[in-house]
Amino acid sequence: MTSALLIRNARIVDGTGGPSQQGDVAVRDGRIAALGRDLPAQGAVIGDVNNRHLGVLDLHGQPKPAADALRFFRRAFRLPCRCADERIDELAGNGSVQAHAFEFVDGSAVLCAWLPTHAGPLPAPAAVPILVPPPATQTVQFRLTGLRLHEAELCNELGEAITDSDLQRAPRSLRCHADSTGTTLSPLTLQAGEIAVVLLR
Repeated sequence: MTSALLIRNARIVDGTGGPSQQGDVAVRDGRIAALGRDLPAQGAVIGDVNNRHLGVLDLHGQPKPAADALRFFRRAFRLPCRCADERIDELAGNGSVQAHAFEFVDGSAVLCAWLPTHAGPLPAPAAVPILVPPPATQTVQFRLTGLRLHEAELCNELGEAITDSDLQRAPRSLRCHADSTGTTLSPLTLQAGEIAVVLLR
């Protein structure tokens, strides 16, 4: 008997020509064992409640937030670029933040950073990541070696200004200081569930 697999918030099509539904699919021994909502997990889980926001269009053809993210990244990455992860130095933080940098032909750069939401792959033979709650916040500071940039704009993956809280609604400021060896960013506090995108010029 193989272990159970639960796919959360899947698009379920029953083959009758009726409308598709969104729900959970439990699989055991390679066969569908149950369909429904909020089914209990008895093994590996793929997806979570956030799957309701994945994809570009909903079932009615209306744009989802992912469409805004694609438009924003298309504008942000309009110039030829290269991955510049080797330029990232984490000056402050505990190493739990993921970050990737991209350097453009005009000398500008983009840094994307987020708190990971998984602990890594399961031991073999399963390769499904274990979802764990991320820390609520993490403060980190980055330095980009070899890049001299003087202006930083902080936004989320949709291109919106990141705010400190729902009460203040004031954009978080991020400063950068360039010297002969690179650019140091001011400390950045990431919130669980957000992606910080730093546009550097």
